[in-house]
Amino acid sequence: MNEQTTHNLYAYAFLDGTPDRFPEGFRQTLQGVEVDGITAVVEPDLAIAPLKENDELLVRAVVNHDRVIRELFEQDTLLPLRFGTCFRSAEDLQEHLHINATRYRDRLNQLRGKAEGVLRLVPLAYTATNPLPEAGGKAYFLAKKRQYQEQVEYQHRQKQERELLRQAIARQYPDIFLGEPREDGVERLYVLVERKSGEELQHHLSEWSDQCPSWELSLEVPLPPYHFV
Repeated sequence: MNEQTTHNLYAYAFLDGTPDRFPEGFRQTLQGVEVDGITAVVEPDLAIAPLKENDELLVRAVVNHDRVIRELFEQDTLLPLRFGTCFRSAEDLQEHLHINATRYRDRLNQLRGKAEGVLRLVPLAYTATNPLPEAGGKAYFLAKKRQYQEQVEYQHRQKQERELLRQAIARQYPDIFLGEPREDGVERLYVLVERKSGEELQHHLSEWSDQCPSWELSLEVPLPPYHFV
């Protein structure tokens, strides 16, 4: 498997068996390449390099990649592939599947009936409890110092709340993955659950929100197991 843009057989996902219906790809209906019971869903002759030179086309291609994976996931368990995963030829893909078929089949069996849930944690900004007095003077600087100390303590509590939440979720759902913080400060917890556990997770959301008053929580489920392949 390779992500170089010179390849021309674009792959979206690996499945155990053949889907009932192949979605439309970026430019044409997708096809399947099957080896040893594992099917790669591909779009032939989709060159990625020209897309990366055009921001609008690139965004459309990324959105399309996610859409295809979600449509396939509605039909069956799958191993979603990263955007830009390509093979030089059908022969290269067949060789790759032949070498890795057993490993892919084992992982598909482990993921059968499961889905990914994404818990988003948006940090709420610190809000001073008391306004600062008029600028200048000892009272102002003492109040400024106290406000700074309160902000540091607030940020420390935020970190504690996040860690306690992660521990609480891990006790109920052992397959959990903490994503890297984004530039906007939003953090994400990825949880592997039974597909039919969506309502159960939504029920827990209010409980988790109460445990994390300095965060705004939101949940999306069920999703393809992007982070558990």
